[in-house]
Amino acid sequence: MRTVGIEEEYLLVDGDTGVPLPVGPVICASAPADGQLTAEFKQEQIESGTRVHLALDTLAADLIACRALADSAASAAGARAAALATSPLPC
Repeated sequence: MRTVGIEEEYLLVDGDTGVPLPVGPVICASAPADGQLTAEFKQEQIESGTRVHLALDTLAADLIACRALADSAASAAGARAAALATSPLPC
């Protein structure tokens, strides 16, 4: 049977302006050691990964939980987590 999991990058942004914030190291330093949230090359990003699933409905629930965890951790660091790999705003 085939299995599937998802890795997703999040851009860490100011909740009001959408400007990227370099708080990835702060988030990862306080993240649980279970590896669900990990650092990315850019300090304005973090990554999450679901568990491996056999069914799409359980995968979807896990992905939603990962997104909530990422945003909660970002909020604690004064940012929001957007499921974007790069900023849509002009530099």
